[in-house]
Amino acid sequence: GNDNRSITGVGFQPDLVVIRAQTSRYSCWRSSAMSGDVSYSFVDTSTASNVIQAFEADGFQIGSHLEVNANGEVYHWIAFRDNGAGAFKVGSYVGNGNE
Repeated sequence: GNDNRSITGVGFQPDLVVIRAQTSRYSCWRSSAMSGDVSYSFVDTSTASNVIQAFEADGFQIGSHLEVNANGEVYHWIAFRDNGAGAFKVGSYVGNGNE
């Protein structure tokens, strides 16, 4: 439950991280295209702060939000990196509501 907790040993600086609790909490995600201290859940369109806070050279930093850092909870994460080979990209777009 500690704030500003670094998850290290990833082996690279991620461009996308997804975190899922082993219990029934919501899964959360953050990409390197997002600014500030915001993350999304897979069940809501609004952002939350104090979740996945930052990307670091060898991993990422999480806050004290219960979706990613409850005391005694087991979490699973997956991290992706855009290595420039075209296998994975991070970006954004503005939807048009049509397709």
